[in-house]
Amino acid sequence: MIGANLMNIRLNKRFSRKKLSEKSGVSASTIGMIEWGKSPHPQISTLSKLATALGVTVNDFIDD
Repeated sequence: MIGANLMNIRLNKRFSRKKLSEKSGVSASTIGMIEWGKSPHPQISTLSKLATALGVTVNDFIDD
């Protein structure tokens, strides 16, 4: 669920993984792993960096 929400928000904001990586400091491969569900429990610090870069809250990744 976190991965799908992250991907939807990223795409709605028209961010590529590379652009999000550059803005957040989180590697594009880590972003992909979260989105694909290969990292089902990402660290809150990672989610916080991604949320800040996307202009959303961490709860936006968690909420249905």
